[in-house]
Amino acid sequence: MLRAVRLNNFVKFRNDCMFSFREGGAYFFVGENGSEKSSVLEGIRRCLSRDANTSFSGFPDESKPSYIICEYEMPDGCLLSDCKKVFTSFLYIPDTTSTYKYAKNVLLVKKDEVFIEFIERENDAYLMKHRTCSFQDEEEQNIRKEIFKYLPLCTKDSDSSDNNITTLLAFLKKLLYAKREDTVASETADKHSEVENVLSSLENSLVFTFGQRSLGPLLWSKSKLIAIPKRDKNYRTARGKCEIINYFLSNSNSYDTQKEDKIFRLLTNQANYVFYLKKDGLVSVKLDGDGVEVLKLSEGILEAKYLSLLLACKEHFTILLQEPDRGMHPQMIKLIRDIVLPEVKDKTTIIVFHNPIIISSWCIPRTYKFYKIRDGDKLISKMYKIPRLLASEDYVCILFARNVIFVEGQSDFFFVKAIIEHIMTQPNDKSTQRVLNLALSGETKNTQQFLTFLASLHVVKLSGEKNKHKWKYVSRELGLSGWFLLDRDAVVQVQTVDTCNLAADTIAWTKNSKETSLSTFMFQPKMEDGLVSQDLKSRYVDFVKKNKWLEARQCLEEEGVFVWRSGNLEDVFIDIVKNFEWADETTKIWSSNQTLLDDNVSDENIRESIVSAFNLCDKDSDITQFILFLERTQRVGLGSNIQK
Repeated sequence: MLRAVRLNNFVKFRNDCMFSFREGGAYFFVGENGSEKSSVLEGIRRCLSRDANTSFSGFPDESKPSYIICEYEMPDGCLLSDCKKVFTSFLYIPDTTSTYKYAKNVLLVKKDEVFIEFIERENDAYLMKHRTCSFQDEEEQNIRKEIFKYLPLCTKDSDSSDNNITTLLAFLKKLLYAKREDTVASETADKHSEVENVLSSLENSLVFTFGQRSLGPLLWSKSKLIAIPKRDKNYRTARGKCEIINYFLSNSNSYDTQKEDKIFRLLTNQANYVFYLKKDGLVSVKLDGDGVEVLKLSEGILEAKYLSLLLACKEHFTILLQEPDRGMHPQMIKLIRDIVLPEVKDKTTIIVFHNPIIISSWCIPRTYKFYKIRDGDKLISKMYKIPRLLASEDYVCILFARNVIFVEGQSDFFFVKAIIEHIMTQPNDKSTQRVLNLALSGETKNTQQFLTFLASLHVVKLSGEKNKHKWKYVSRELGLSGWFLLDRDAVVQVQTVDTCNLAADTIAWTKNSKETSLSTFMFQPKMEDGLVSQDLKSRYVDFVKKNKWLEARQCLEEEGVFVWRSGNLEDVFIDIVKNFEWADETTKIWSSNQTLLDDNVSDENIRESIVSAFNLCDKDSDITQFILFLERTQRVGLGSNIQK
């Protein structure tokens, strides 16, 4: 079974990445498109197979070593179980003095022995020649001891792993560039045969499914491919493409039939599907005794069948699944999540998926989040430190996002989503053009780039400003570009003190290093005989209206925080209309903090409010400044948690 993977300077992963599968069972890879989830699975496959593509996958920095190392434990009952651990790897060590830069190697670790074999690549072609090192002489015995000492530690998630990797690479480099032997001694040949057997056993114990990347033959109702003369051919082609199902039905001893039937019937709500082979060796299906063409089955039923077969198989102990839930109903996915996968403990199962439904609280510590950074590199974050509230349906979407803005309340949530939708769907509307021109005047305007950014922006409720520190931490751990929209009282607070020696308008900049760098401006009022002076309110208002507020806002925006200067969302609208003769009536409407949540307020009402605000606001209004804030976040990365 696969127990660990470690890689560095591999494909797009410039930094060290560690995957630990020590407990077995199910693990999850999530992340946005293009975050190289599949490349890790492909690296695992290449480390085992002699027949797989032997080209090296590239690396971000040619001047540094590149490697992917996989650690396996031989399963109990295996004929080769005396070999407790196997490490397989692709390795590149830069050296301008040698043509042998690439190697694929296998290391067998027994109780008191380590054996290494290289497959080398010279220039641009793999020679597929073997060099084995059985550590016969005294020098090689010393190397064997060091490899035996360091290698098991190289795939452990610990502080000392980096030093162990460095030491191991030094030894491997020495072996890799050692004098080549044209012949292989007989005792070494025996070891070579053992390596081949071990590798073959591991390769047979791993199965890898590919995500569907192409369209089927039935594209639309006008297609000539579905004409009656071609119907029978289409039916047979569909049966032939069910390779996983055909294989297991042809090899019934290779899986636990009772376990498979239990899983499948659970996922299909006890529906009476029967899969069997006809005389032509291809699968056919009956439902309640009546024949059903495979081509007419829903994709979710076929996915449930092949998933139940793989999870019940006896010969595969490491299963790598790409997008196994593309056609499943939500109820099926929840059953897989809550009942099926928690019981799969005799295999290491790695699942790449894009459906947030599959995430639950027990999945969080077993999930790896893949994400991009600004220069195109990729990173990975294990989520064992992430709060389990992330499994809530309100928040799980951020696992698949790159850009997130957290808003304080439900009204802000509705309003910000409506602003984004209006700008994206009505970019040429007069009101949209007006507010964009106001917000972006003097800026390097790229409307299309801004619209692309808005399309990637997820809006998430904080459910109270007190949660801002928690979500700042989550954003950082997940590698998200996370920003915050808060009411004024979340960051500008009145603080009474016991001394009267403070200036009337002192602003204290405070940071809590244990939580986050989300800042709070403390307004410290002047004291008179131990009591707050009577003009506190007027001086507080002066603060938020004068230049010191602009200084405060600039500091906050550098941290990715935007604050309604007016107070809250409803105050923003009141300030926009205050200079108009009909302001009193509008103020009455917006005076409640629940205005947008009223049952009588429709989506159309909210859109009309946005158009009105866009038409009436000026350059200094909160609405305009908020749009400018969004534009600046995508252009210069305000407050971004992404490593640069």
